[in-house]
Amino acid sequence: MTKEEYLETFPWIDPTKGYPSDELRPGVSRFKPIHLAVSVGASHKTLPYMQPMHSAHLEHVDGKDWELINVYYVGIINGVKYYWGGFVEGLGFFNVMFVADHTRALTPAEREAWSKVTLGMYGSHSGKLSYTLPSGVEA
Repeated sequence: MTKEEYLETFPWIDPTKGYPSDELRPGVSRFKPIHLAVSVGASHKTLPYMQPMHSAHLEHVDGKDWELINVYYVGIINGVKYYWGGFVEGLGFFNVMFVADHTRALTPAEREAWSKVTLGMYGSHSGKLSYTLPSGVEA
């Protein structure tokens, strides 16, 4: 499926009723955040300058690249189950929508490896390390 076909089939939907309200739309609920893997190219990278990536320590399951995500909303809209969350590595996007069928649970080995990862934020102009934080993945 091309990026255009994907976006036509699964257009982005805000999990809330929209700014300025943070009330969740009908069919969407919040749950304890979990880490999953999403198949890269499934669609979430919709801007032309963003390229898919394969997160370190994740296996190439079903011959696909996978990216680590943290999800905190779930909902069924128009008969399709979605998750909303953000990428563990990346630009800090939030409320990114993921088609649940394009995600998978992490393996115990992936969880173990990621539980030991420390992430860092580098300044875009200075190139200096600003701060670090644990990945948040529990073994």
